[in-house]
Amino acid sequence: MKKYFALFLILGASFFIASCEDETNPLDPANSGEYYFASNPSGAEILVDDIYIKYKSTNTIISATKGLHKITFLKYGYRDTSFTVNFEEGKEKEHPIVDLTSLVAKYFFQSNPTGAQLWVDGVNSGKVTPDTVSATKGSRTITLKHIDYRDTSFTVTYEEGKSKSHPLVVLRETPANTTPFGPVKIWETVGADATQPSGLILKSGIASGIGTTATNRLLVDFFYNTTGYDIVSASISSSLTRVTYFKAAGAANLTDGTDAPAKDATWTTSITNDRDNSQYYWVFDADGHYSKIKIVNFGITSNLKWIEIQWLYNPTVGNRRF
Repeated sequence: MKKYFALFLILGASFFIASCEDETNPLDPANSGEYYFASNPSGAEILVDDIYIKYKSTNTIISATKGLHKITFLKYGYRDTSFTVNFEEGKEKEHPIVDLTSLVAKYFFQSNPTGAQLWVDGVNSGKVTPDTVSATKGSRTITLKHIDYRDTSFTVTYEEGKSKSHPLVVLRETPANTTPFGPVKIWETVGADATQPSGLILKSGIASGIGTTATNRLLVDFFYNTTGYDIVSASISSSLTRVTYFKAAGAANLTDGTDAPAKDATWTTSITNDRDNSQYYWVFDADGHYSKIKIVNFGITSNLKWIEIQWLYNPTVGNRRF
């Protein structure tokens, strides 16, 4: 009985598969033929006459009984590809590489300036311009986001299996949103009383004392120091903590529309000339805000020196627009 059962299995087999790296299947029927298959990209599942075969399209040899058989390649993200081949008894054939059609659509985006975040339907793709973003077919809302520039949105249509390029997107600058303050008078530190504050708080536009009894002393960004008669970061004082940096601008008009340079190692913690009203200075405070300040007046009252400062304050952290 066992012999008849084994014979039934052999005669009932219609096709077999083997990897190029495997030995020839000993159960191949005598009237079978072989076909070599590969795909681009590789790794597609193979169906023969709509029956799943465990091997994938990476240097794969399929054995099947002679005659016509339907071959189907399946791979996620690609269109199912089917065709018919004729297996000939005792013959080995090689089928041309099957190029699979991607279902994924692609779009290339570019902007001026570069480095804009690419959002698709309200979700950050994690890519920045210039780059290609893949998506399934259909209409998609693309948004470009860039610091100091307005968000720019538009709609594109992704087409299955196609790669497209969108025209260059020129981003529009964000209008400067600065707050003007001053002139505000601050006094040299030594000899000043409670009515003659030495410090300045940029974000609120007020002067403040820096002594231990001053209410807002810990908010002070910089003060007018008697030692050297310079304007110094609050952190210069042992009792204050806020670190402020300065950089000479080389221009005199506060409202000239010039944006601040990025803070770098060339910025210093003091303005050494307390009489320099020929130019304004860039300021970077402890909270990451940029300002541009200018000494607009100076004088001496009762043997105490004072200066008046006018400035523009940008309330958006890291924003250098003026």
